Amino acid sequence: MSQIIAGMEIPETAAVAEATRLMQEMTSPLIYHHSRRVFVFGAIHAHKLGVDPDPELLYLSAVFHDTGLMTPFSNVEQRFEVDGADHASNHV
Repeated sequence: MSQIIAGMEIPETAAVAEATRLMQEMTSPLIYHHSRRVFVFGAIHAHKLGVDPDPELLYLSAVFHDTGLMTPFSNVEQRFEVDGADHASNHV
């Protein structure tokens, strides 16, 4: 059954289901729900602008956008975006 939040439908794909499961396990409820709201607000804004983004890509981008705040990606030595970039460059 589709999940609709504020009139925006959460995509029903394997990637969305896995990302949702992963974020529920990895993050606090605060970050998880914040990230889902980012998707909803982004989808509403896109609709108002007449833009038609890929719903799955928008969802995945939204739910993962703050993962740089979490360990092991951020060790609070630098700004979280620098820590995340350093972590990514060390794992390429």
